[in-house]
Amino acid sequence: NSTTVSSRRLAILADGTYATQSAALEIAVSPPTLVQCLFSSIGNLRSLILSGDFFLGEVVACTLDKAYLNVGRGPDLKS
Repeated sequence: NSTTVSSRRLAILADGTYATQSAALEIAVSPPTLVQCLFSSIGNLRSLILSGDFFLGEVVACTLDKAYLNVGRGPDLKS
């Protein structure tokens, strides 16, 4: 599988005239694969993040950050 991406932009040449620049790039697309580890048949969290699921990584990082901040407050402080 491959996908072609093209772009166009307006450019001003050295003599002051305008021109359109075009570029095309062909990208090979492959389906995401799970990283082989102990639980690869289940699709554990680590393998999903390592395979490029950046949204899942952001959610995990935000959740851990909030948990750390809540633990750091201590039981005697009120929120």
